[in-house]
Amino acid sequence: MATANEVIKQGYLFKQGGSYRSWKKRHFVLKGSTLSYYNAPNERPKGEIDLKTGRGVRPKSKCTLEWPSAAKANLCFGVATDSRTYYVYGTDKTDVAEWTSAIQKVIKKEGKPDTDHKSDPEGKPEGIASKAVKGSVKLAAKITKIVAKNSGLVDDQTADIISGVADAAEKQAEADRDATISDRLKMGGADAAGMVGDNVDDDAVRVVAKVAQEQFEADDDTTVKQRLLLAGGTAMQESSGLVDDQIGSAAVNTAGRVLHDQGEADSDTNVEQRLLIATGSVVGGVADAVDNDIVTEVNEVVQEALEDGVEELKDEEDEEEED
Repeated sequence: MATANEVIKQGYLFKQGGSYRSWKKRHFVLKGSTLSYYNAPNERPKGEIDLKTGRGVRPKSKCTLEWPSAAKANLCFGVATDSRTYYVYGTDKTDVAEWTSAIQKVIKKEGKPDTDHKSDPEGKPEGIASKAVKGSVKLAAKITKIVAKNSGLVDDQTADIISGVADAAEKQAEADRDATISDRLKMGGADAAGMVGDNVDDDAVRVVAKVAQEQFEADDDTTVKQRLLLAGGTAMQESSGLVDDQIGSAAVNTAGRVLHDQGEADSDTNVEQRLLIATGSVVGGVADAVDNDIVTEVNEVVQEALEDGVEELKDEEDEEEED
């Protein structure tokens, strides 16, 4: 039996998480009966999976979700527990096989092994009553939008607001049934900010609404530093059109793009990688400002090369960590 302080395996995997189910690269550590995950080694854990409540490791074919294109059949798996199924994937089939074997052994010894994947959380069939309520909400939302747009009872702006509220209700109905109240509040906040930005004819309000919408939509594990960079970048990009001078407007937009792209980068991105990302941001900003097909094509080539460069640096960093 694994002891509490015994590190059985550690390394990087991609994990699905957050209100909007995005995929993030995480450093996983299997120690004893706990599987922890971090932004980077030696940081505080972002979360822990208690394998004493584990039901089993599920292959891709037994997981009820749409995987990203990079998650091939032999590279991804789910870790099912009593309360949730955690979905992850790797980039090396040998490494993934070692992960699944190690986790399954811990669950078999200390967890609650159960081969019935259909009873896993997030994998249970939805009840008839729940389906009926969702169907009714979605139908009502669609009818509301049709009436608002075509009845002539309200002006265009009011019709747009009513349609936005209906869209928000429809989105709530389509949300994962295991979405928490916090998840739903974030979705509602993002929708509300989006409606304000789309329907209020005031540039300052539009900029603030766009920033707020993005903050609501950010993953739960987005750091304060990342949020500040995202907010600053979005504010500059959205307000760049208010600058009368064309060169000044392009400069503000490009600076905002640099900030925003840095905010989107993983918190463990090193200086070399950030410099490549910043270069791409500047080149992209210049291409946006110059309305020329050749410049656009050159920008696409440069962006692809810079993205490849960032990935190569990440691969080198991973290899050094393994050594």
